[in-house]
Order: sequence, then C-alpha cells, then structure tokens
Amino acid sequence: MCTPAQLREEASCVPLDVRPPVLAESIDVRAVVSHRTATQSSATMGAVFEIFKNGAASFVAVPEGERLLGMCSRQETAALLGGRYGFSLWAHKPIGLHLCKQETRIDVAMQQSGCLARRVCAAGREFL
Repeated sequence: MCTPAQLREEASCVPLDVRPPVLAESIDVRAVVSHRTATQSSATMGAVFEIFKNGAASFVAVPEGERLLGMCSRQETAALLGGRYGFSLWAHKPIGLHLCKQETRIDVAMQQSGCLARRVCAAGREFL
C-alpha cells in the first residue's frame, strides 16, 4: 500500500505547453497523464480503497507481474464497497476481479492522432 507521500512522488512533473500552435504529434502522452499509480491484481479492494481515499488518483492501473490486466476506478470501487454490507462482502477480494469494463490502451510511442482515432472508433463512430 502506498503512503500519501509516495503517491505525490509518483505524480507527473512534466510541463505541458499548450500555447498555440500545438500539433498533436508534438505532445508526449506521458505529459498528459497526471499520475502513474498502480497496484498488483492480488491487492485487496480495501487496500485500493485506501489509495483512492488519499485522493491522488481516480483510476489505478492493475498489473499482474509485468503484464497490465486493466484498471480500476474510484467510482466503481466506491459503489461496491459503499453499498449495504459492501465493505464486508468485497473488501478482502482481489482487485483483479473488479476491473473497468471498457478501457482504451494507448502506447506512449503512439501519435496523438492515433490515440484520438482509437478512442473514437471504440465508441462506434469514425470522424477521421
């Protein structure tokens, strides 16, 4: 489990200059991400709830070893744990069983126009 100080250390410190003209290809995807918080798939939902409670992130990456399984969200985790008997039922279950249903994976080497196209096509629309 991460302490608030460790979570602050992981925050992205890359400046992002958005003064016009900005070409999509010139933006590093890592500069847009506000944090790099992750927890192993075997971590309990209660432990992930503590990460969210510290307010450092709204989404947490969930790897299993070196492979990314997906991500979990503050909203979905809070919905499960916040219901009647929710904490008693779910707090000790592994977070790897409760990943977000839809996600868009973006490689840091991918150009911004490719990221946008992937997201738009995932929604069933093609605007490009």
